[in-house]
Amino acid sequence: MSMSVVVEGVETIDDFHSLLALGNPAIQGYFIARPMPSPELVRWAAERESHLLAMLTDGRLQDMPLSCK
Repeated sequence: MSMSVVVEGVETIDDFHSLLALGNPAIQGYFIARPMPSPELVRWAAERESHLLAMLTDGRLQDMPLSCK
């Protein structure tokens, strides 16, 4: 059986790397961003899409959640 899941509650870069090693890149949690109103989410996603991908691939992410500020 093939299933896709989103792992919730990911809070650290260690959690993130462990899940990637298990083959699950779909995550959500404070590691990515704190809860925010939907208008802020649209802005946050637009600002971070390419920047976040670059940081993930070259190891610049620190072990702390990203914020919407």
